[in-house]
Amino acid sequence: MKAQKKGEFYGSHKNVITCSQIVITDTAYTLDYVDWHYHEHAYFTFLLKGKLVEINKRGTQTLTPGSLLFHHWQDAHYNIKPPGYAQGFHVEMEQGWFDRYDVKTELFAGSRLLEDPVTINLFTKLYRETTLGADASQLSIQGLLLQVFGEMIRSVPSQSKRPSWLERVREILHDRYADNIPLETLAREADVHPVHLSREFSRWFNVTLGEYVRALRIAKSLEFLAQRHLSVAEVAYTCGFADQSHYIRCFREGHGITPAMYRKQIGC
Repeated sequence: MKAQKKGEFYGSHKNVITCSQIVITDTAYTLDYVDWHYHEHAYFTFLLKGKLVEINKRGTQTLTPGSLLFHHWQDAHYNIKPPGYAQGFHVEMEQGWFDRYDVKTELFAGSRLLEDPVTINLFTKLYRETTLGADASQLSIQGLLLQVFGEMIRSVPSQSKRPSWLERVREILHDRYADNIPLETLAREADVHPVHLSREFSRWFNVTLGEYVRALRIAKSLEFLAQRHLSVAEVAYTCGFADQSHYIRCFREGHGITPAMYRKQIGC
């Protein structure tokens, strides 16, 4: 089985940044199939365009624009690229980086598809930092990456697991992210009092229900922004925003740029 060395990813690198035990690559995937292999270091894949399928011993992950996958080192997998152009953004970290910042790697076994919208939006900010060329700030990149791991650590199941009813609420929000679901409806589905739902959601997810839904809609919109035939207004309505201006305002508050600027960054 082939081992990929530091900074090696299958495809054509559009951009490479190296900073303090981190290698960042923006890669166009050029192969329709990549046989079983593993990488010597842990890394993230953030899909910018197209589709990519990753298969490992535990199952299959189908990535679409906005999908974020974390790979533990030496985690064997193979890839299939469906027809069409696909582009991914990778951030690879050496073991020394984890040691330096005391990030507990034993918490992250195998590959994980990260679905928390707060984490995905943090990674979108990280991607934007790398598009600034000579102005890219290593301090910002390191800080955002540590924030990403902070969110991942917070979401790792502990001895005091989230209540099952709270997981049900999270599933409903992800399934119906574009709907304006009343608090009373969520509480009825979870069979808890609305006040208890609001309080416990904030305690476990570190954001309010409204903040979570807004972050989820912004994260989901990344997939639609990669489809150039959709206007920004169509993306806004598809993702549940009241209008285009509200979507643009929320996107800018989250990422510091407009949806149109993000499209330009990823070449759409």
